[in-house]
Amino acid sequence: MLIVGALTTLAGIGGFIDTRKVDRRFRTGYKNNAPDNRNFARSGKVLLCGIGICVIGSAINSRFDSSDTSGSSNPVQTQVAPASDAVPAMASDAGASAPIVVKLDPNAAQDAQQYSSAVPSNERVLNSDATPADGGNTQQSSQDSAVSPDTASASPSQTFATSFDCKRASHDDEVAICGDAGLAAMDRQLGQLYSTTMKTISDPQALRQSESDWVITRRMCNSDVDCLRHAYGARIGQFLGSLGSKPLLATDSSSDQQ
Repeated sequence: MLIVGALTTLAGIGGFIDTRKVDRRFRTGYKNNAPDNRNFARSGKVLLCGIGICVIGSAINSRFDSSDTSGSSNPVQTQVAPASDAVPAMASDAGASAPIVVKLDPNAAQDAQQYSSAVPSNERVLNSDATPADGGNTQQSSQDSAVSPDTASASPSQTFATSFDCKRASHDDEVAICGDAGLAAMDRQLGQLYSTTMKTISDPQALRQSESDWVITRRMCNSDVDCLRHAYGARIGQFLGSLGSKPLLATDSSSDQQ
């Protein structure tokens, strides 16, 4: 039941997670303009049901455990009781007079007391042997925790500031841009030129389409740094109107010819 409750709880938590893939080429920012189909009310009910199943399962297990421990304590008493009864029987077989039996009874009681007192002493010995092992484990865990920050402090691959969020980089070209200082600087410059031109251009929609087409062309470079530098240089030249660069918008050139 605990497993069922845990799975139900995980299913409820999964209902709150947004599984849509991010892609800036689409209007909503998600791949294929995928809608948000999450049902928070249903996910909350599933989560509460999972928690309730876990609570009920833990209560049932604790009750069974308590009944098992109470049942296991009775056989110990039944095993110890015959030991005290066996002493008078042995005395009756070996002796001929009642005073001998009276003398043996105190000795038997003392033996039984010594035997009963020996059991807890053994348990204490075992516990004393176990405590150093636990202490050793705690010392080893403390040593591991002392070593783990050194290993965890290993610096990951360095990233540079770009016009997009490098934490969400999912394509090879984006990863390469975030890891190269020159490409990151060119990306920031291109982002500034793009935002400035969007405020002054007469046809912003055409510029958006041109930028989207250029991003698709950039993706074809994958992680080739030289190819990416060439693509950024050509695009920046279009914004700056450099000599020999293609026009920024194809519609502008066609209107000029007319």
